[in-house]
Amino acid sequence: MSTTTEFMRRYRERVDQALQPHRDVYGPDAPVVVMGLRLLAEAETLAQELESEMVTTAEAAERTGWHVETLQARAKAKLEGRPLPPGWEGLEVRQVGGGYVFRIGTIPEKR
Repeated sequence: MSTTTEFMRRYRERVDQALQPHRDVYGPDAPVVVMGLRLLAEAETLAQELESEMVTTAEAAERTGWHVETLQARAKAKLEGRPLPPGWEGLEVRQVGGGYVFRIGTIPEKR
């Protein structure tokens, strides 16, 4: 699971918890509930766009917490068709010039 996916899961839970008292008192059509759900939908759309973004190795390292060397090693293995560690199977990477670009949403969450 990517960092963005995990963030959105937690965010959905928090928004749902914050809206529940309003649903209980005013119902599901209350303006605060409707607006909260609209904001959540916008955040989910933005998260999907971020997941599909292609980024350099340095930016991927900064955004995911993985070391540049780890990302480069995984990219090289993927492009050479070698097996990847568990969780990295869906990695999408391309070689561009002397470096790599990654689809950020395919880099697994660092634990």
